[in-house]
Amino acid sequence: MKDKKKEPTKEAQEPELQAEVETAELDSQIGELQKVIDTLTQQKDEMVQLAQRVQADFDNYRRRNQSVRKDALDEGRGEALLSMLPVVDNFERALEGANLEDPFAQGVQNIYKQFIAALETQGVTKMETAGTDFDPNLHNAVMQEPTEKDEENGKVAEVFQEGYRIGEKVLRHSMVKVYIKN
Repeated sequence: MKDKKKEPTKEAQEPELQAEVETAELDSQIGELQKVIDTLTQQKDEMVQLAQRVQADFDNYRRRNQSVRKDALDEGRGEALLSMLPVVDNFERALEGANLEDPFAQGVQNIYKQFIAALETQGVTKMETAGTDFDPNLHNAVMQEPTEKDEENGKVAEVFQEGYRIGEKVLRHSMVKVYIKN
């Protein structure tokens, strides 16, 4: 006897077909949802990268802004201190010929010392100039004096106006006379 395969009846095939159709629909929906997930993941990654770039740009802006602000404050402070140096010069001129036994001259000397101390608290220092080698970065040569000595050539002969620094920056150049070999 031949084995006859039993073919499912139409009623038995219907749930199987329906399950296959539902599975195909679900697979299609899963595929569409996976595309949506991939798109959203890509958008999220782009947004994270954008946020990181914006944060880096802002950090750079903040650093630049702080640097510009510091430079502006330093420049303003330097200009204010520079405007006080003529007062120091006048104090020095007044004390050059003064009798330091005189109470008035002593008072002027005390004010001068206090003024110099205040400048020093701001980082202002007097440059040592007399007898040093002429340096155009530190000195402003306004006169020359001939010399026969080799060791004096290019040295500062006389200081007309003291130079000052604020830290390592020259606030005011020294005004000097320089020895020049004949």
